Amino acid sequence: MQPDNDPEFSRLLKEKVDQHKAPDQLRRKILARLEQERSPAPAGGVSGLLRYLDLHWRALSTAAACGVAATLLVTQLPSLSSADDNLAMQVTASHNRALMANHLIDVVSSDRHTVKPWFAGKIDYSPRVRDFATEGFELTGGRLDYVNDRVVATLVYKNRLHVIDVYTWPSTESDSTVNKRSRRGINMTEWVDSGMKYYAVSDIEVGELAQLAQLMRSHKND
Repeated sequence: MQPDNDPEFSRLLKEKVDQHKAPDQLRRKILARLEQERSPAPAGGVSGLLRYLDLHWRALSTAAACGVAATLLVTQLPSLSSADDNLAMQVTASHNRALMANHLIDVVSSDRHTVKPWFAGKIDYSPRVRDFATEGFELTGGRLDYVNDRVVATLVYKNRLHVIDVYTWPSTESDSTVNKRSRRGINMTEWVDSGMKYYAVSDIEVGELAQLAQLMRSHKND
């Protein structure tokens, strides 16, 4: 039985599918494409489909629109769940766990010559460490965390009563500008500089985090 002769199918389309008019341009394109295939098709094949589409175009256009919307959503999912987004979630969770467990610091010191050597032998790289107390960001120590499937160095700073965690590990990415983002009340900046990846995380204003990022970038060779 041809689809345009099936009263039950037509009834279901009318009852179950919202009626929205598709753009005439889209209708013409689809019908023209099917028309190209009409000649080699057996009787009642593509030609029957053409008649069916013409009769039920308004109802089918809703289903087509839903299909397009679903396709767009699926194609956007990779960007929504990118590697950077995953890392941002990891460092945010790590920062919150440290605050809740009151385990912010493994080595307590504002002296970079104490903090930097403490990491030796615990990780396979040497983080860049500097105190910025005169600029409002006091180094209070450091700790180890597990991010991005590896043990990483976390430098801990204070700005007034706020704790700032700076996660850092080696990266093969190209140097980048300082990117800002927020997640559930927590702000962060992220950047890559001279072979190192950084995430600064805190509840202070994201502009202040960007200031710390710029300070760290300007003193990377110290």
